[in-house]
Amino acid sequence: MRKRQKRILIIFVAAAILYVAVVAGVAFFSVENGKNLVLDSVDERLRAAASTLKYLLADDFHDRAIDSFSITVVEEMRNRQRMNAFTASTGFAWTYTLVERNGNFFFSAPTVTEKEAKEQERWYFHPYKDIPEGFRQAFKSGKTAFVSYQDQWGSYRSIAFPERSPGGRLYLSCIDIELKNLGALLRSQFINSLAASFFLLLAGFPFIFLYVGEIKAHNRLLEKMNERLGLDKSAAENRFRSLFDHSVDAVVVFNAEDQVSYVNPAFVSLFGWSMSELAGVSRPFIPPEFEREAAERLESLRKTGVAYRDYETRRITKDGTLLDVSMSGAPLFDGHGVINGSLFIYQDRTQRKRLEAQLAREEKYRAVATLAAGAAHDFNNALSVIQGNVSLLRMETTFNAEAAKLVQGIEDSVKSAAVLTDELLGFAHPDSSVRTRVDLGALCGQVSRSFVKTRPALRLFLNIPSEAVFAHVERNGLERVLLNLLVNADHAMNGEGELSISVSSKVLSSDQASRLSLENHEYGIVKISDSGIGMDEATLSRIFEPFYTTKKKGKGTGLGLASSYSMLRTFGGMIEAESEAGKGSVFTVFLPVADFTASSHPDTMQST
Repeated sequence: MRKRQKRILIIFVAAAILYVAVVAGVAFFSVENGKNLVLDSVDERLRAAASTLKYLLADDFHDRAIDSFSITVVEEMRNRQRMNAFTASTGFAWTYTLVERNGNFFFSAPTVTEKEAKEQERWYFHPYKDIPEGFRQAFKSGKTAFVSYQDQWGSYRSIAFPERSPGGRLYLSCIDIELKNLGALLRSQFINSLAASFFLLLAGFPFIFLYVGEIKAHNRLLEKMNERLGLDKSAAENRFRSLFDHSVDAVVVFNAEDQVSYVNPAFVSLFGWSMSELAGVSRPFIPPEFEREAAERLESLRKTGVAYRDYETRRITKDGTLLDVSMSGAPLFDGHGVINGSLFIYQDRTQRKRLEAQLAREEKYRAVATLAAGAAHDFNNALSVIQGNVSLLRMETTFNAEAAKLVQGIEDSVKSAAVLTDELLGFAHPDSSVRTRVDLGALCGQVSRSFVKTRPALRLFLNIPSEAVFAHVERNGLERVLLNLLVNADHAMNGEGELSISVSSKVLSSDQASRLSLENHEYGIVKISDSGIGMDEATLSRIFEPFYTTKKKGKGTGLGLASSYSMLRTFGGMIEAESEAGKGSVFTVFLPVADFTASSHPDTMQST
């Protein structure tokens, strides 16, 4: 009996010990699991925020942040304002980026409090002396590191997120979140877990029901912790949505089905489509010729999960305008780390590329003009010697008929070469020294009527306003420009077709003036259009280049439009062309108006 009682006692004690061990294990697991869930939620928020810091700074900022003098105070203040605003809107304690030099780390774009701003003016390139070891390891390995630490200012959970600048320089995007309430919350959870475990020991069989209650209590506690730490998902989404809504760059977000789920106001302003028009639609802003390229980049983004930046491509607006854009793309992840969408940011580079092309053209003109001027002067000197010797031969020598014909051929060649020399000099040094007030309508009517008199197959249409438009130009130079354009139109129509000339004036808008490299003033406008063969895009892009011609060898010098462009630029004007193959061409000349009012002449609309 005693043996049996002893055996039962041993079994009971063993069962009790096992039960206690199980309850203790459950309690320990509950505490640790709660702690891990809190930290995982904090870390996920830190990672999402750190990955966006690069968009608050200039693309090349960290390429230039090499010492304490490389960034101006103005740029530092602008970065500080953005970082402070981001920190205030997200509820973080500190937001900053770090750069490394000679093994030491420096703040490049930190959050600065009012107290710190009073202590010293500049915090850019301030040394970070007590940098956590985890930050150094993140910089060496290029992998994200999460660090929990405590200093004189409090307890923090931090992230060191390695990034690379466009120039290839490695830097760290860092964010600290204050965890002053985390310890109390975890202790509270631990006490609750112990109390629940003790109750389980007393309750015995109702263990399952009580444990379910403990799980519910634990979940409520976790929700309370999330609320205290600002980890509510919808609130975080609202913060980032606000950030994108105020971005100056166009932002579009696609869902897992590759349909538009969000566009910001900058996107609507740039491309013209509203969110209601794009809802459930794929990508109407991608031109057909770029669809394959876009699909390949999207597929690569989904497979690799690696973001990219500053990819040069083209996109189309709602009204059909093609834009040169710089595109950055990044994958979007759900709570389990699975890609469930994508985000793209577009920067309009159309105006920038146009200005770069304009600058390159101007530089080419200056270089070719300098070369042409030198060659023309030397060539002219040689022609003078040849012509002088031919004249002496005529005076001192008697030629037979055949020799006289050869000498005449020499003279004719000299005259032809002299004409080419004059064209070169006119291109290199367009004469605009004597400018007068020229009535554009009267001049265009006079030049065009004289031109078509010898070309009966051309039908001329003039549209001259009743109120005269006066330009401040050199008259003979403008006549040569008009004649060059009329001759080109005649060649394009093979001597037969419709030639239209209109004269008007308008004040250029800021966008038009910027596109044409002109001032935001009033300009006289002359449009010359023809019904000729037109030009393809490749030809259109080169028509104003010196010596470029589509005519057969010996039929043109390629200086007509180049010299016209050079002449108009000296007047303070501009010329542009529009054309499509088989649909004719339109040349538009912009000339600065003379600042006075002249008498009017009758409205004219006639054909010849």
